[in-house]
Amino acid sequence: MGRDTLVKEFKGRHDHKDYIKRGIKTENMFIDEAVKLGYQVEVASDSQNMSDHIDLILTKEEIKFTVDVKARRTGTDKSKGFDDLWIVVEFKNTMGNQGWLYGKCDYFVFEQEDKYLLVDSKELRELCHEVVDLNDRVNSFRNANYKVWGRSYQNKQDLISRIETSKVLQLNNTFIWKKSIDFSNQVCDNSILTTKKDNNNMSVIIHKINYFFKLFCCNFIINVFILKSKCRSIYIWQIIVIYYTCYKCTKLRQY
Repeated sequence: MGRDTLVKEFKGRHDHKDYIKRGIKTENMFIDEAVKLGYQVEVASDSQNMSDHIDLILTKEEIKFTVDVKARRTGTDKSKGFDDLWIVVEFKNTMGNQGWLYGKCDYFVFEQEDKYLLVDSKELRELCHEVVDLNDRVNSFRNANYKVWGRSYQNKQDLISRIETSKVLQLNNTFIWKKSIDFSNQVCDNSILTTKKDNNNMSVIIHKINYFFKLFCCNFIINVFILKSKCRSIYIWQIIVIYYTCYKCTKLRQY
């Protein structure tokens, strides 16, 4: 299958609809990236998805591997948005069975802001068993760093933990796919400045850039003068400009 390969909505789940919808969108975006890199992509069967935790099968010439795609997750404070510094791993699912960490995929794909991390499944399992204390169960997701937490208060039997992304990046077989730029999006549109505060912040940034550009031009002219006149006294102006620049940098911090 090629670019027309799309993951359809899975009808078997009705809880966490928004999370599942975002996960499906992430899978389809990853498919698009894989096709751009020359891979043929096949969507796994429902049985492979549910039992083996395999989402996609990628093939390119003699290379073939399976992946389980994970969408970006928020951190311990959802109000701060996505957190790419930590990865959430599942030891047990809500039914108390083995979580996706023990799936049969070759690689786990973790979406990040500008890239995908492809992590060898065996290496990730070994890392999690090494750094996570499965006997130290905490009562809050906020405290689940290298410890385990579950939603027993909701009559669920899941067991999850958080590990730093930096540790995953140090694994031997982890590799990165950078997200390609979608030029169809108007990334420079002023509509991204949605609040008055955003507009004010942008005005300050433009003001600073403009100011430093003027200082650079002034400094350049003085340098030209030095080269032409070869007058030692003119070096005094060089010192004055440097001093004045440092002074204005300090004053700019007041913005």
